Amino acid sequence: MCYFLFQPGQPNSTEVTDILLARISETFGIDLRQAQGILAYLDNALREWATTKRGVQEAVTPEVVY
Repeated sequence: MCYFLFQPGQPNSTEVTDILLARISETFGIDLRQAQGILAYLDNALREWATTKRGVQEAVTPEVVY
């Protein structure tokens, strides 16, 4: 079962995306357009890794994510 918790004062999805793009850009020394491509790749990889699309049935725990 999956739960989502929304708390006031937390960044919305657009703000989170902007933060991630800025961090990717800084980390790799690239412009924001290139960072968008990396973020899209990471997003797709995470969606596959965290779902049954990858064909492996195991729990995705915080420890595994870390």
